[in-house]
Amino acid sequence: MNCKIVFIGAGNVATNLALVFRDKGFFVRQVYSLHEQSATLLADKLNCEYTSDYSAVVKDADFYFYCLPDHVLQTVEPVFAHTDALHLHTAGSVSGEVFMGKVENYGVFYPFQTFTKSRPVKLDEVPILVQANNRRNEEILLSLAKLLSANVVLSTDEKRIRLHLAGVIANNFTNCLYRLAFEQMQMADLPAEWLLPLIDETARKVHTLTPEQAQTGPARRGDMQIIDKHRQLLSTNPNLLNLYNQLTEQILDR
Repeated sequence: MNCKIVFIGAGNVATNLALVFRDKGFFVRQVYSLHEQSATLLADKLNCEYTSDYSAVVKDADFYFYCLPDHVLQTVEPVFAHTDALHLHTAGSVSGEVFMGKVENYGVFYPFQTFTKSRPVKLDEVPILVQANNRRNEEILLSLAKLLSANVVLSTDEKRIRLHLAGVIANNFTNCLYRLAFEQMQMADLPAEWLLPLIDETARKVHTLTPEQAQTGPARRGDMQIIDKHRQLLSTNPNLLNLYNQLTEQILDR
């Protein structure tokens, strides 16, 4: 592809997106990160330039992807590039108008997935939500995203933020529960790996069943005797006991 891309940020999202764009034949022109080591690591993978000096970010790119923490996006000044450049952030919960009044062309390019630098993710079926400040830029982003994924939609702030919340519950909270479960295995002097087949089957179920249909366990059965035994085990950990009670009540109420 002839268009040039610059990544502002070199974290989990930037790393995965940049590698996907490279593999699709795009020219990643430069990587910027406040932390030179992060910029270097990603630039080496992409065989492109890098900088840790924001004023040295190139001004001739077609797309600038701002893969930055939400609180940084709220205050960052977009790169002073040529007027046709399209400035995009990749956050789930930041307004699509965060760059309004700062640049002529801006929008959102939000891939709905969990990213880690060490685990490259294919975006073929990952939902990508796009927004832009005018119809022309919307069409550009829709075309760009469709080169990466089969699931591309034109979104709004409200839909994107609600989706982000759903993702936090399904992914971040679930991963936190994994950690708590692993700790229980450690306390029982049992291998945490024994939980993996259970975790995998739970995830597979929701591909063919609704969460309501897939729900099992003592709360689903209304087995208060077992629930009370669990509560006794957690009596010395009030925070976890409170969480256990809240989730149990969620299941009992339904």
